[in-house]
Amino acid sequence: MLGSDGRSYPFLVQFAVPHTTHTYERVVQMHTIANHIFADCVAAKKAQLYATAPVIVPITPRMRLQADVPSACSLLSALEAHCATHEKDVDDILLENRLALRDANAIEGEEERGEALKKAWERSLEFVPRDVLLRFLLSKLNDPQDIIAFRSKFATQLGVSSLLHYVFSSQEQTPHRLNID
Repeated sequence: MLGSDGRSYPFLVQFAVPHTTHTYERVVQMHTIANHIFADCVAAKKAQLYATAPVIVPITPRMRLQADVPSACSLLSALEAHCATHEKDVDDILLENRLALRDANAIEGEEERGEALKKAWERSLEFVPRDVLLRFLLSKLNDPQDIIAFRSKFATQLGVSSLLHYVFSSQEQTPHRLNID
């Protein structure tokens, strides 16, 4: 989309599902409120905390435009890159992990559930090593300073996002849905 300032702004066409659209609107509102709170807090200013609220342009009740950040990638992108180099199917890995977590969460006893969740985690590490994100970042970032800056910013963004999602119970926050900007 070409802006009135002459610059090009990329957007994605998104077909909206009513439940997720409403939830997503609440998340954007919470990010905006958080930014107002952070603007008044000296410690938040010092830590450069802010929540990025994406631009969404409604077109019809079932369709909208969402601002795209071409430089952004998701954790799913890192997993897909890893799977491509090891000739694995991403969907199979995600499905197996989701089923293992579902089965573990269905267990009644607290201790037994904890053991089942631990086994599910260990099983997922057989397919996806702990350093998959680090390897992906090293392929994208050349300078060690960039990696350190990314780690700091990522931790801050993940903390703010997780806090907002937890406090308001607004959206499922599974790892493959996280975006890296």
